[in-house]
Amino acid sequence: MNSIFDDTIAGVKELLNSSLTTKADAQDLSDNIGVSVATMYRYKKEPELIPFGILLKIKEHLGHPINTPDYVLKSPNDFVVAEERRLSFEQSCSGGSRYVVTPIFSVNSETEEFTRAVAKYDYPEATDEQIENLVKIRRKRCVVYKKGEYKSFELIDASKYRDFYLGVNRFSMLSQECINRQVDELVKSTLLSNVERRIYLYNTPELPVVSCYEVDTKKKAFLKCVVRADDFVTEYTNENSPESATEIKKMFDKFYETKTNLVTPEDVIDFLKNPMKYPLF
Repeated sequence: MNSIFDDTIAGVKELLNSSLTTKADAQDLSDNIGVSVATMYRYKKEPELIPFGILLKIKEHLGHPINTPDYVLKSPNDFVVAEERRLSFEQSCSGGSRYVVTPIFSVNSETEEFTRAVAKYDYPEATDEQIENLVKIRRKRCVVYKKGEYKSFELIDASKYRDFYLGVNRFSMLSQECINRQVDELVKSTLLSNVERRIYLYNTPELPVVSCYEVDTKKKAFLKCVVRADDFVTEYTNENSPESATEIKKMFDKFYETKTNLVTPEDVIDFLKNPMKYPLF
């Protein structure tokens, strides 16, 4: 996490300690970034728990710049371009690994019915052509994924998956039949030999939404990392930002290895079929 923000963890902690010397300071910063004062003090004590988007807001409010990413997509209308870039990463990741923290589940396991419904909700101003282009690109990603071109390590956020399963909030437009078909597809893809899924059972700390693509062979070696925060996407590579890319991969490893995670395929499938059986921490 540290180099992403042009600071070490200790540096972020020092920044908050020097900036939040009074309760009024904490209240002012909390009001400006949209979290409670109690949450702000928790971040001050454990800066490694700060979500990417929140840390951007904190540093902006305090007048501290962030490290410049290698590539930035600032507009939600660039979602087709973002999808094309991730397809290119996965196509070039043959023989390597993908590491992804996902709010619900990997898009590579989505049914096209699900993709269309959620895309129309996420991008209400998108044209039918844009939605269909997204579906076509995602179909190609799915083919590469199911062929086992790379090893896929995936961490599912249990609290967000519950919303999908119950058809609420972002997923309120889904029919029960659509949800059932999507769950069936997830169960099938969990059994793919190149897929290793885990379930993150915490409500907090929040998971950073990241994807890392890594290949390390005699013919090629790279690490490309994608971080999503609010309406923009940033990318870091070990070619241009080696420390940042490495730290993002370490951040993934930390959450992927959390002791309360569900790990075995049997437990993951049981959760996917009925997440309400599992308490959140």
